[in-house]
Amino acid sequence: MKTTSLSTYDSEDESLNRVKKIYKTSSSTLITDSRNKDIDSSSENNTTTTTTTTSTTITKIDTFFRIFRNSYIKRFIRNRVLQDLKLNINLSYLNNNHSYLDKLGEDEKIEYNILIGIIIQDRIRFLQFLNNPYKSLVNYLCVCNNVDISLQQQKIHKKDVVIDCDIIPQGIHRLELYVNDNHCGNVHLPHSIRQLVIKNEFASTKLESVFIQGILSNLPKNLVSLTLPNNLEFTKTDATANDKFVMPDSLTDLTYKSGIVNFERFVVSQTNKVFKSSVLDVDSMEGLSWLKGQTWITHLSIYGLPFNNNTFKAIPPHVCILDIFSQSLIETANEKLSLPTGLHTLKIYKYGPPIEPGLIPPQVKTLCLGHYYQRFSARSLPASLTCLSIGGFNCELDPFALPSQLKDLFMSDFDNGGYDLSKNSLPPSLASLDIPSFCGSFSSVGPLNNLTFLSVFNLNQSVSTIISNLKKVEIWFLDLDHGICLQQTSIQELCLHYNGVLKHIFFDEMFLPLSLLKLETNKKIYFKPNSIPSGCVHIVI
Repeated sequence: MKTTSLSTYDSEDESLNRVKKIYKTSSSTLITDSRNKDIDSSSENNTTTTTTTTSTTITKIDTFFRIFRNSYIKRFIRNRVLQDLKLNINLSYLNNNHSYLDKLGEDEKIEYNILIGIIIQDRIRFLQFLNNPYKSLVNYLCVCNNVDISLQQQKIHKKDVVIDCDIIPQGIHRLELYVNDNHCGNVHLPHSIRQLVIKNEFASTKLESVFIQGILSNLPKNLVSLTLPNNLEFTKTDATANDKFVMPDSLTDLTYKSGIVNFERFVVSQTNKVFKSSVLDVDSMEGLSWLKGQTWITHLSIYGLPFNNNTFKAIPPHVCILDIFSQSLIETANEKLSLPTGLHTLKIYKYGPPIEPGLIPPQVKTLCLGHYYQRFSARSLPASLTCLSIGGFNCELDPFALPSQLKDLFMSDFDNGGYDLSKNSLPPSLASLDIPSFCGSFSSVGPLNNLTFLSVFNLNQSVSTIISNLKKVEIWFLDLDHGICLQQTSIQELCLHYNGVLKHIFFDEMFLPLSLLKLETNKKIYFKPNSIPSGCVHIVI
């Protein structure tokens, strides 16, 4: 989410007065010019020109003035500018700028996802917030780890951290809590909360928390999104063994990755609901059978089950994303995979044999392979594939081996033996080419006119051949050849990111395109004097 200052957009009185001043000045000029026309006929032509110009100016200002006075249009523009804003402030900012923050209504904050937040780093700061007269303007709280949120600090054990949810003010829309197994307190949150994020700093350690389970048993009725730590496991004490967590009807997404023993505690009453961020881990055929009745889970991760159609045919048809983990390398795959017809994303983390034509079903749009050390043959990948991600790949890319509709190609460790990429090895449909270890040449590839993102290890002159016709492109690199010239390309907006080991890197005078209008770089990149084209009017560092 973007971050900015609200005062930039809400000094309406100053802007209105400025418009009035311009309007009055222009009107006076028009009257003066009209009088001069009657007094001095020798300046008639000049006066007419001046009057016409001034009248045009007044018309434009008057149009703006009429629009600016329309409260609906004014608020609409402001809300669109601030949409998805997360503005982290402190109490001093709140006290000094409450008049600007007060112009945003609660409904507007909800509709446009505008969050005005305070980070609670200690109990004293929280109490100061509770006593602040402008606390109602804040709709987002982030409570840091081991911070006590209570009025009286009534601890049962010395190491307890108390969070009394019932003293969190109404009007908070987003709440982030860092919770460990020593947290306790009141679990009744205000019903104004729409986004609840619970985090844990020890991701690799199992988390058992009666406090979190209490919150899940009393979720706010208007909750829209819920995020839980993946290491959370529900306890099975006598008092809580049969507890079910009923998800409110307002909930649209649950971000959580775990096994059946935890997911079976959730109750989702609406049969047509789907939580896209819920990921179920399954290591048995019984788990696949249980999933058939849970249509709200569409992302499945399989661990340790045989890589064959007996397994795949047991996968429920509503599964859209499938992750396949195997303890050993998958050696054989001789038949077409019988995967659900609605599956659009397939991830296989240890796959060894060649991918034969027809093996991957045609409905798959995204294919992710942990590593793949075989050459792709023509039609081995489905023609409908739009995204291909491979961790390690050490072969050449043959002409026309990649699907013609491919938009995103990612190979984190691409080693093709030092060969240059051949003609037609990259489809012109590519929008993102992310090969951060590639050091070869693109000279035979030709222009990629749909490209918007490029990541390579070595930025060399051959790059100009694939970006020559682009208007806008973002380039990431770790090394740079000297003497690169992009002056004859058509690029107007260029974003450069250097992630190499050097503290600074310098570009030659001939590097930047002559057509450049906007340039964005990181702080490691330097340009020699007079190397930035005169037409470049927007520079971001």
